[in-house]
Amino acid sequence: MPYERVDWRGEVPGQPWSNIDGTREKDKGVVVHYSGPPTGLGRGEVSLFDQVANEIDYQMKPGLYSPGFTVNGMMYHFVVWEDSVYQIRDEDAKLWHAADGTAEDSWNYSAFSVHVPIGQGQQASVKTIQTLQEFCDDLLGGMNLGRDRLKGHQEISSTDCPGTLMDDFVRPYRTGGELGPHEPPIKPVRYNLCASDGPDAEVAKVAEEQLKSKGITEVQLVTESHQIRYVSDVAYSTVPVGTVVAIHVGRPTLEHLTREARDSFELDWDTSDNWSCVGDDLDHTKKLVGSALKEVWARECTRLHDLLVAPFLEAVGYEESP
Repeated sequence: MPYERVDWRGEVPGQPWSNIDGTREKDKGVVVHYSGPPTGLGRGEVSLFDQVANEIDYQMKPGLYSPGFTVNGMMYHFVVWEDSVYQIRDEDAKLWHAADGTAEDSWNYSAFSVHVPIGQGQQASVKTIQTLQEFCDDLLGGMNLGRDRLKGHQEISSTDCPGTLMDDFVRPYRTGGELGPHEPPIKPVRYNLCASDGPDAEVAKVAEEQLKSKGITEVQLVTESHQIRYVSDVAYSTVPVGTVVAIHVGRPTLEHLTREARDSFELDWDTSDNWSCVGDDLDHTKKLVGSALKEVWARECTRLHDLLVAPFLEAVGYEESP
């Protein structure tokens, strides 16, 4: 399917040349990006041009990027949508899109940035994915690089970007796998108990049973790596907060989680819906799961939390350390 090239440099807000002094020919690879918040494109709520223009206006807000960067346009060279590729910036423009600094060999300066305007939880269409594949083939071929030089933004810096495009495009593109869109691996419910190790999963199973016994049915045990990653992503990004909660029982191995979910281990109950129950040992983990159940109980009920927490701790054989 031949795609159409459209030049929007003279039409979108901002200026087509670099926002940072100087230019650089691209020779490192391609970085794929998405919009972050869900967009109304797929539902026909906004035109592609207006979506792009709105994102540019947001990116040009003073102080959004590090001090010293005067942003006068979009931080992506190209936008891909359906069967067309829209050029937004000059191809040799140095842009701040990968957040890996300003060295000449950084991905920021030496790689093309390609943007698909979907948001968290949204998936690009089959046609968009096909155009993205053909266009990235052309970009990498022009640099005499292989498919291994295509990256998702989250593989360079701490971000969830490019969302579903990691599984629908980035990973299968590099390995020759089947491109998406793929069905989500699991449907997140309100409370998702994520555990990858056997003993942790047993503790999570008891917590699931305790919640259900008290009438809190929107809860499930999640154990597979791709499922944990998916519900963690949704919990991290869902607005309003609390719609989906990932309760990590123990610390799943890193491949289970995106950077955002890993970062959430540093947050407390009030600032994240990726809750961490990572104890120094299994007994400590059990106590932390009890604390998580207390928080669930406080959200769901007005009765005393002891009706839920105490039976759970007894069921898992929790013993207070001396």
